[in-house]
Amino acid sequence: MTTLATPSIFKKEYLPGYTGHVPSKAERFGATAGQIKREILKDDGFHPIKLYMPPDESSRLYSDKFVPFLDKNREIYGNRSRFAKNWVCGPNHMIRNQKVPGYTGHIKGLMSENLFGESYGNTTTRAIAKKHPVGHTISPKQRFVSQNAYTFTNKNFRRFIDKPDMAPKRDFNDYTKFINDSFMHEKHELLSHTMDLSSARKTQQGPNYNPFESLKAPSHQDDYLSRRKAARSNNKFAFTEKKRDRSNQDFYDVDVNARILESKVSSQKDFFALSDGFKKVFSSDLSDQKMVIPISGFGGHRRGDRSQNFFGKCFRETSLLSKKLQRDMQSPITHR
Repeated sequence: MTTLATPSIFKKEYLPGYTGHVPSKAERFGATAGQIKREILKDDGFHPIKLYMPPDESSRLYSDKFVPFLDKNREIYGNRSRFAKNWVCGPNHMIRNQKVPGYTGHIKGLMSENLFGESYGNTTTRAIAKKHPVGHTISPKQRFVSQNAYTFTNKNFRRFIDKPDMAPKRDFNDYTKFINDSFMHEKHELLSHTMDLSSARKTQQGPNYNPFESLKAPSHQDDYLSRRKAARSNNKFAFTEKKRDRSNQDFYDVDVNARILESKVSSQKDFFALSDGFKKVFSSDLSDQKMVIPISGFGGHRRGDRSQNFFGKCFRETSLLSKKLQRDMQSPITHR
């Protein structure tokens, strides 16, 4: 009895120009097309082929004492990459450990309710580094922080890291204008008293002395200098412009530092006896310039939003009022 042998589907010749499927052809490289075909016919297209892999290179990490980084290497991914100790596609012992979308393995803590609102890479990074809050007992800062304040910070923008002066200060500027409008009477008395003392001491001061310079908010000083510089560059007859006394400007055009108006410092007689250098201490608070006001859609806690009868105002204005109440409660300075 004759037995017909069933030939293997891999043991056949492929004609030149054949574009169909060839098992394990895509995984073979570094040889000619004829050599790859002969290898496939020899091992029946078996794949995967077990290759030798050293134990030290079997994992993603090259160091046995690897500590996963939570933040990205700012020197590598920023504007100072040439000063970095590492580089893209280089050794990865300084790069944070994360997973890419499509990874189906287990990541401890990834399904926690405290990890949300970020990309898959950032979420897995925080879970692997164990920097996310675990459990229900967490600090108030972690509980009430908004995703907007956590994500859109200056340290997450490489241009602001390279040049911190470029960071926007819109929240601080809006709050300063809000306080100046709220304390208009106190502001007028402060500037009037400062002007009277400046007139009495005019013999000891230069012609370009501005008595309001030590009381201005930092944002107002920058805007004034930028406008003055732009006026000089755009006006071709600027050299014929006569110098005017900057103390004659309108009180409404001057934005006094918010902390001075909020406190009782300006009502003390000793405050006006201080030199301009000591007065600038109150108007150059760096912590105030990092102020963050919640944006529309924020669902967290805002002090006084319901208890102080805020109505008939936009979300931005009620947020400024809430920030003012918060500063009144937290500031060590005695407020009005």
